Amino acid sequence: MDIRATIENNYLADGMPASFIDMLASLATVRRFLDGEPIVHQFDTGCDLMLLKFGWAKILAVTGEEIGEIHPGMPFGEMALIDGRPRAATVLSVGSTEVVFLDGEGVKRLFRAKPRMANIALNNLCRVLCHRLRSSNQHMAVLLTLGASAGQDLSI
Repeated sequence: MDIRATIENNYLADGMPASFIDMLASLATVRRFLDGEPIVHQFDTGCDLMLLKFGWAKILAVTGEEIGEIHPGMPFGEMALIDGRPRAATVLSVGSTEVVFLDGEGVKRLFRAKPRMANIALNNLCRVLCHRLRSSNQHMAVLLTLGASAGQDLSI
């Protein structure tokens, strides 16, 4: 699958015309990673948006615990693209992977030049971030329930 197809088959492109997908593809490069190689480190700066093209990766908390997985077609790095803050987690390659990197600064310039497309892309990103937040809330509720049943005070 080429770069353009990776972008086109991603939720990010929902509702976008082919011409805008071509513009996004022009900002992209593919990088390969070996097993255990970090794709990004927590607290790194940078705002590139990444799409896993091939393979899979795991998301690690600062403690080193696995908190999620990334499978082909899934994006990551959205938060840094949107808010410009350091990376929220470390992402490690599991096996051989290929990752499409969309140049964050280029994407921001493109969004400023094409505000209607930026609106579509940001709405698509927001839907996924909302899904991830809901999932995290459900996981937190389970942990709090388990802690309470074990007699631990896990209140935040």
